[in-house]
Amino acid sequence: MAPTVRRTLHKKASSAAHAPPKTKKASKASKPAPTKSAAKNSRGRKTKSASDGKQDSDLPSAASLLSNSQQTTDKWYKSPRTKKGYANYVKSGKKWLVDWTAEDRLGDEISADAFDNITAETPLALRALVAYKCEHLKREFSSAEGIRSAFKDYFEGYMEYSTLLVS
Repeated sequence: MAPTVRRTLHKKASSAAHAPPKTKKASKASKPAPTKSAAKNSRGRKTKSASDGKQDSDLPSAASLLSNSQQTTDKWYKSPRTKKGYANYVKSGKKWLVDWTAEDRLGDEISADAFDNITAETPLALRALVAYKCEHLKREFSSAEGIRSAFKDYFEGYMEYSTLLVS
């Protein structure tokens, strides 16, 4: 077996002491800012404001932006799967309320149409539904949150519709 040679990583003092310091390359931050006429995006292309130099006069009005905001919100934030899930929560909640009021389990405090219109009975009916699902059927927080979100969305749509009828 050949003897192993151990190499040390000691540097010679003479070469390290006399070596010139290394300089860093200029960073992006040290580059001068582009002028307006040469403004470019991250891909090196001219931006629209730099290319024409004029402000668009055909920008939409605030009223048109607000009128389109609901459609945009529905399109972007509520997927078809979410809408279907919400519809199922509301449908099953209404069915549960009709069944329970028909059996007179909720007493005279809550009527069968508490989920059809927003009344003083609506929060009580919603609380009873969530209590039934979570306490009796042992469902978890996600069920309670799904019911809450579904009915919130349902009643927001109801309020928007009733506002349109009044105006």
